This record gives sequence, C-alpha cells and structure tokens, in this order.
Amino acid sequence: MINTQTIDAINTEFEALEPKQILKKVLAEIDNIAISFSGAEDVALVVMAWKLKKDIKVFSLDTGRLHPETMQFLERIRSEYNIDIEFLSPDAE
Repeated sequence: MINTQTIDAINTEFEALEPKQILKKVLAEIDNIAISFSGAEDVALVVMAWKLKKDIKVFSLDTGRLHPETMQFLERIRSEYNIDIEFLSPDAE
C-alpha cells in the first residue's frame, strides 16, 4: 500500500523503471484509481493505461472553458478506444 511512509522507497524504485512499468505496478496496487484527461498531452498515458486495464476510470474536468476543439478531440479518443470518459463540472453556484 502506498502511504507517506513509503513514498521515498517508491520514488527510488520508480527511478529505475520505464513509464509503462510504473503504470502497470500502480494499476496493480491501487484498486480505485482514475486518470485525469484534458487533451492531447494526456493521450499517451490514457491509452497506455487502457491497454493495461480496459476498465480504467478516466475523467475530465469541464470548467465550461474547454475549447470546442478539445471537446471534439476528447470525444474522438473516447470513440476510437472505446474509453468511457466521465466529465465532471463544478457547481455553478
């Protein structure tokens, strides 16, 4: 289990691993994990996680300021990889 006492040991261990190895280990050790997805810079991580765990939880924060092109892009990734992206919005009040 990851907690504040093990952060240094985890950091040391992860320094020697490739990103895919790190992600595989994290997905195996943490049951309730989700990835934030906001645009093109996140595609590699989301797709890598999806290849390792088809039911990975993915969410995007929609603050009402996302460009239409960003929304179209997120939709394209959702349909191309059949990834369920949950959109979360702040309370308008």
